[in-house]
Amino acid sequence: MSTVAEKRMVNSRVDAQALERAKQVLSRQGLTISEFVRYSIEYVSQTNTVPESGAHPIDTADGATDVDAILDWLETQPMPGKADFEGLSTDEMVEQIRREHYGL
Repeated sequence: MSTVAEKRMVNSRVDAQALERAKQVLSRQGLTISEFVRYSIEYVSQTNTVPESGAHPIDTADGATDVDAILDWLETQPMPGKADFEGLSTDEMVEQIRREHYGL
């Protein structure tokens, strides 16, 4: 664990209403804003991955377009038949789909 001298303070301006909603949601999970920020930064630094929620804020205008595009794409994808997976575990279903799709 790092010492206080090795730690840095971070801050950012956010919408007041969004902050209050976030505080309520996080408090239901037993977290504070500070803990969430700290854990998020530690996650990014340890995994070298930016979670989708941290990549950019949800924009209702662009978000609706993105959701529509995803739904359109999903509708073009073949639906596996229920009988094809009867009696299989979730992992077995995923593996079967992977083999069919990639031939491995």
